[in-house]
Amino acid sequence: MAVTSELLKRILFFLIGLILIALGISVTIIADFGCGGWDATNIALVRHFGLSVGTWLNIWAFVYLLVACMIERKRYRIECMATSLIIGAGVDLFNYLLRFAVFEEAWLKPLVFILGTIIISLGAGFYLVSKLPPNPTDYMMMCIKEHFHLSITFAKTLVEAIGIVLALLLGGPVGIGTFLMIVIFGPCIDFFYQIAEHFYQRISRA
Repeated sequence: MAVTSELLKRILFFLIGLILIALGISVTIIADFGCGGWDATNIALVRHFGLSVGTWLNIWAFVYLLVACMIERKRYRIECMATSLIIGAGVDLFNYLLRFAVFEEAWLKPLVFILGTIIISLGAGFYLVSKLPPNPTDYMMMCIKEHFHLSITFAKTLVEAIGIVLALLLGGPVGIGTFLMIVIFGPCIDFFYQIAEHFYQRISRA
């Protein structure tokens, strides 16, 4: 019974985290202040080739896992696609629900962007606490870190930089927020991870 209860709590944190990440991504997109490099790439791909942001997110997730598989020379971590599928579906849903949200005032855009970043960071904290299958992007980043003996910060920056370059080449919505994310995401996620971990431990003792 204890094992089942523990697993249910982890699944709950996992799902809450992924839903918050999807919502945060959509909020940063509508902020029109610059979104994550790979999100900007996905938006550009939608403009050029159609489909949806969530669909392109999942296509890239498949590629990330393939790269990780080649680096590690181990089996393809197909279970990580579950994380991407939930986020992708969530992004498409929230993009649809928020499609009429437009912020004309210049001062509102950075505030909405900060809100979106906070939501993503909070979601990442919850999802990381669950210790269930990682996001394909994070998994590829860790494979790069371990194989090439890099720091997490450098590996994360490298992965994001590739996304930014692709977004620029494709004409994606790269802005001030895109570069801010590289700097602030690490500390924000670490902060909210500590909060989520404390909350998880607290309900586990209840």
